[in-house]
Amino acid sequence: MRLLGVCSVACLLALIWFPLAPDRLWDFDAANFALALDHFQPALHQPQPPGYPLYVGLARMIRTVVPDVWQTFLVAGLIGASIAIVMLWTLGERIFGTRVGIIAALLFLTNPILWQTAMTDQVRVYIAVVSIAVPLILWPGWYAALSIRRFATACFFLGLLSGFRPEMLLSLAPFVLIVAIRARVGVLHYIAGTAAVCLGALPWMAVLVSAVGGPENLVSLMRSYAQQQAGGKSLLFGAPLAGALKMLQDGFWWLSLGFACWIPAAFAVRWRETRRFQFGFLLAWFAPLFVFSLAVHIAASGHALSFIPILCLAGGWVVSQVGVTRNRQAMGICLALALFLNVLFFFKPYAKGVKEASYKTVKLIGDINGTVLDRIDAIAQRGPVYIVTDGQWLPWRTLEYYYPSAPVLYLGNPPWLLKNRAKAADPDPAKEIQLPSTGMIVWLVADDQPRRNLLQLPDCEVARYFIATPARPAMHIQIGRYRFATTGR
Repeated sequence: MRLLGVCSVACLLALIWFPLAPDRLWDFDAANFALALDHFQPALHQPQPPGYPLYVGLARMIRTVVPDVWQTFLVAGLIGASIAIVMLWTLGERIFGTRVGIIAALLFLTNPILWQTAMTDQVRVYIAVVSIAVPLILWPGWYAALSIRRFATACFFLGLLSGFRPEMLLSLAPFVLIVAIRARVGVLHYIAGTAAVCLGALPWMAVLVSAVGGPENLVSLMRSYAQQQAGGKSLLFGAPLAGALKMLQDGFWWLSLGFACWIPAAFAVRWRETRRFQFGFLLAWFAPLFVFSLAVHIAASGHALSFIPILCLAGGWVVSQVGVTRNRQAMGICLALALFLNVLFFFKPYAKGVKEASYKTVKLIGDINGTVLDRIDAIAQRGPVYIVTDGQWLPWRTLEYYYPSAPVLYLGNPPWLLKNRAKAADPDPAKEIQLPSTGMIVWLVADDQPRRNLLQLPDCEVARYFIATPARPAMHIQIGRYRFATTGR
């Protein structure tokens, strides 16, 4: 029955999401994952640390039947979302009853963050998978004796599924500990749970250790990456107060997308009872995840998928209470309104703070990527291409993936030249950077002044987001602080 539910949800979501999703790699991280399908090297950010080995493994399996790399990731997101929705339905049914489980699943199915994440950053969908799976196993231990077998099973799956999202091993551990303390388990439970976590994590952890060349290298890699990602926003990593407050603000905006749709239902309820016992479980689940996000790292709306399902469960109960305290017709109206608002918020975000989790963002970046890559494809069919990018319109990593044989000059600080998916040179920015004298030079620069300089060159091909110029001998070009010259006379 549940398997049929997963398949049915997957078919429904495919009909909705695939026509709306972009058809090219979405961002820098997506290009990292695409490169990892051929060579899994987390030390080289293929993909970025912590490597997400189970997700890469799943994507590789999907790619055997879905050859297009971006469609591979879309299918991976579809699978993860379908599993998460059905698990939430099951968990809601067990905690509150069938009606709440179904409503919670519907609220999550239409949530704007889930839609945006599944279309763009599919690995983050598995945050929800891990977040829901462990409470689904532990719920009986909240109201009855928690057996060693159940506790060890939950710990095993926490360890195993964290191979999709390794940070969940840390953020979910406090919830598992809260359940254990409440159940007053003995020492054997803790021993069995620790062993189970280690056993579950062993397969993917072994893959990671092997891929980076040993435990010390893995620890060093994770430490430096954590500092890079959280150093600008987390006080725990030495971030300035302004950065921490910005992350706090973002976290609360994304939190709002979990309950905004069912606020009308909350006003329609005639409050007669509260399920303190059940909501105690939800609070024990929610609080560590939300605090971890605000204190350590929540840099994108997709990161909120650890706690959004919990708000959907709470919303499912609220909507169902309209039926209990009023009538089924009122409940149906509130549910329909909540689902409508979810979809509306995806297409018409109610505030700038939630715009990231909207179709506007999906379409904007998807259009940029599609337009630029389609034009480069057309130019490349005519002859050699040399690409110069400042990284603002399109990530250099995406260009590296799609055009491995074409030189890609990234105007970073300092600049570097990529070819055959490896660094080929480090041009000296104080001197004229040499460009070829034949073929086409594609300029992906966003600033107006450099674009005006390029438009003065003869025979330009101009399109939105990029300019292409034929390479000729003895050309001299100024782009910002960089000077370029083609070879020859």
